[in-house]
Amino acid sequence: MNKFNGVSSKTSSSNPKSPSLRSIINQCMHFTTKLKEGSFQFFIVGSYARGTQSCKSDVDLLLFVDTYEYKQEIDQKFRAFYFTLHKKLHCTPDLNYPGELISIEEFNNAIEHSITENISSPELLYDALVWSSMLLGPQISITRKEHQLIALKERSLELMEFWRGCVAPNSSLETFISNKNLYSTVHRRILWI
Repeated sequence: MNKFNGVSSKTSSSNPKSPSLRSIINQCMHFTTKLKEGSFQFFIVGSYARGTQSCKSDVDLLLFVDTYEYKQEIDQKFRAFYFTLHKKLHCTPDLNYPGELISIEEFNNAIEHSITENISSPELLYDALVWSSMLLGPQISITRKEHQLIALKERSLELMEFWRGCVAPNSSLETFISNKNLYSTVHRRILWI
């Protein structure tokens, strides 16, 4: 087991068929040199952050950028990096969700529209829940903008506490966030209203 930014992760020495976490981190750090300094927050999430990756795992990436305009500017560059990373590491990429690239504006908008039982956009709720569970779950931060990360996590906690209170008041927040059926559980609650 290795420790990186406080997260324990298995490396290729414990799973010889999956790429090493160090290799993934190095590739991600190299990618950040192509971005505007101070304009992003970049994470490895999912199985590599949890230390549960296998030879079939893709590398889950979460990239927050300051503005929607900057997101549009780097979208193709981020997607190309995602697929190139998987090719270099001999991993199969997730074709449905090739990394998450989100502007802070989009994130805050999704949270605002989702902290209510009168959901006007189930898609925004889904995005808010997915992004929040990524932020609150195991992660490896490639960059350090602590003040922004704290604000993002606070908004995520606000959303999760709201929906936990609505659909699973007796469960712990950790159990609620790690529920693989989180969205369907919340969605059923919306349908009842």
